[in-house]
Amino acid sequence: MAENDHLAAVQHWIDLHNEGDLTAFGRCYTEDCEAAFMSAGSESYHGREAVRAWEAQLQKLLPGKAARLLSVIGEGERVSVQAVLHGTHPETGPYEVHWCSILTFTGGMISHEHVYLDPSQLPVPLPA
Repeated sequence: MAENDHLAAVQHWIDLHNEGDLTAFGRCYTEDCEAAFMSAGSESYHGREAVRAWEAQLQKLLPGKAARLLSVIGEGERVSVQAVLHGTHPETGPYEVHWCSILTFTGGMISHEHVYLDPSQLPVPLPA
């Protein structure tokens, strides 16, 4: 992928995340993708449907959440993303959590994702 392709693919992924369209968001991942949430007890998810289901749980826990990109650095098929997840939880109020994802693209879709964040900064526990 060219550097501009990295930025466009990641921006599209973030836009779909923020729109809440889980079907379109899921299409950003390969059918056999691997995702690991390294700072959430190293939870791993295998396959597009598992990633989409995890994101659906997160939407229920954090209604109205959104992500804002801070930086995107790409080299070859690997991309590092730094972003902020933010919103207002109905019970605990506003929150802002910095996170990082290391993405690997295959055929223009995410085939591997490692997410790093401090779950204690979220207003509710992450889904298991």
